[in-house]
Amino acid sequence: MQHSYSTRIYHKDTDAQGVVHHANYLVFFEKARTEFLRELNIELPLLLQEYGVQFVVVGIDISYKKPAQLDDLLIIDTKIKEVSRVRVCFEQIAYKPSDKAAVLTQADVHLVSVNKDMRACELPSSIKLEFLK
Repeated sequence: MQHSYSTRIYHKDTDAQGVVHHANYLVFFEKARTEFLRELNIELPLLLQEYGVQFVVVGIDISYKKPAQLDDLLIIDTKIKEVSRVRVCFEQIAYKPSDKAAVLTQADVHLVSVNKDMRACELPSSIKLEFLK
């Protein structure tokens, strides 16, 4: 399963040269992951309440290939790359809709399921099943 999220580049997203500041891709990717989870009926604010777990980012492998600039429209494609007992890895790719083959930025984002005490714990089975579809 893959999810696509679009976002526009605003002045606040760019540096002095008018290109997207590298840290902003993390924000774009987080929004895209959240919308992907929402599409799977997984609402982050309810995870702790309903399942006793939450997700924390434990690692990001990111590559910046080409710059995005002010007013560009970006598409962020998100898919689940890997699922284990306590971890899920998302692959996320940013590109312009006019040239899907030209990847701007790519990241593997690693999340771990933790309990209220912030200790790693097993993914709830219903969530794991959604991830494995």
